[in-house]
Amino acid sequence: MFFMVVRMIATNFIIFMHVFFTDLHIQFPLNDFQMGVLNFLNIARTQLHPNGWASMQAFNFLCKLLSLSPSPKSFLYYYSSRLGKRPGWLSLISKPRICFLKPFTSSYKDFKGFFFKILIEEDGSISLMEIPQNFLSIGLTNL
Repeated sequence: MFFMVVRMIATNFIIFMHVFFTDLHIQFPLNDFQMGVLNFLNIARTQLHPNGWASMQAFNFLCKLLSLSPSPKSFLYYYSSRLGKRPGWLSLISKPRICFLKPFTSSYKDFKGFFFKILIEEDGSISLMEIPQNFLSIGLTNL
């Protein structure tokens, strides 16, 4: 019953994994580079594996450090995409012989257990709400 109340009150929201904020420092709104990569790959933000986000963040940071404008084409020159074993996940893999950055070595084994609900208010402000793990037992489609 609680999930129905949440649904009626907040219709402008998205769900994001906790790791995007704690480890990868993703900020909203997504920048043009991030949106460009997602659009080029024709995927939603939640379909890219966290290691792909880490590669994107590192490339973005490096370009800014060198006073360059990051572009999806320049980033994807160094990476190819691969669908995960389970449908819905897309990984970015360094292309052989033109590896630009070392692969992100940390493994995100439990990254799917912690989520944030990002509410977009009528005035355009954004607020975050942590979703308790037991709440997810009813399924993401009910949020």
